[in-house]
Amino acid sequence: MIKRFFGQGSERTQKTKKSIFLLFFFHMFNMIITLALVPLSIQLLGNVRYGVWVTVSSVIFWLNYLDFGIGNGLRNKVAESFALSDTQKARTYVSTAYFIFLLAALCVIIITLILNLFVNWQYVLNAPLDLSGELKLIMPFAFALFATQVFLKLINSIINADQRPALNGLISLLINGFSIGGLYILFISHNNSFLAFATVSFLMPVIILLVVSVILFKTSYTEIAPSYRCIDLSTSRALFSLGMQFFIIQAAGLVVFATQNLIISQVLGPAQVTVYNVALRYFSLVTLVFGVILTPFWSAYTEAYVKKDFIWIKKMVNKIILL
Repeated sequence: MIKRFFGQGSERTQKTKKSIFLLFFFHMFNMIITLALVPLSIQLLGNVRYGVWVTVSSVIFWLNYLDFGIGNGLRNKVAESFALSDTQKARTYVSTAYFIFLLAALCVIIITLILNLFVNWQYVLNAPLDLSGELKLIMPFAFALFATQVFLKLINSIINADQRPALNGLISLLINGFSIGGLYILFISHNNSFLAFATVSFLMPVIILLVVSVILFKTSYTEIAPSYRCIDLSTSRALFSLGMQFFIIQAAGLVVFATQNLIISQVLGPAQVTVYNVALRYFSLVTLVFGVILTPFWSAYTEAYVKKDFIWIKKMVNKIILL
């Protein structure tokens, strides 16, 4: 259907269609694993502690929005550089972005360690009193791992800029697959520790992203691999100016999508966060499917815009609106 709908078209169109098909394939398995993660997690933690966990994840997920849109800015700038076959410029953008993110990750870790001395996480999350000690250990550890994950996720922006979003789908599948494998080991070993659960959940993405980054920068992306010699902070203005436009959109998304768990936990209690999120998992499948179709077009539009192929852009936009 997708093939007939978008037609035969140019090489760019063919690449986009291929990405959509592969993304559907990977996301289908991702959906199955994600849905399987919920009952396994609830069995490990119970309704209340799982509700606390989802709320913790929501709060930590806010770190995704502290990049001020630089990740998306990098995606567009690298896509422009690829369209112009300017790998040196792409390497400068990549090196500078990694340097900025490294500094940001270190700042987040230091600030979190300081805040942890004063913040009562049990009160903030409306968690049971018996979790107070574990939350004091988990929160700085989880923030540190997630900050590292955000830093390593820059490889996703580069892959998307190269119009290979299906590869990111595969990476996501690997993360989810190893995560559910780690949690299953906890389940069969009867280890329902909140700290062990958090460690597996946050450590797996870091390991997978680190391995993938090393492999790709040693093979496909050798020419644009980050190097301290290529750091040029003057290019950060271009990354920030474009990134801030994305950040405004991200900030709106933060209000809409990342605050509900905290509100529910405070008003109705952690157990109701579990009820809400189980339902949300199923309803979000609809937007996930359409997201699979939209994702490959982002960098394709960027390439077409740089090459002034406005006819292709208008044609694809009209088809997606119709779809």
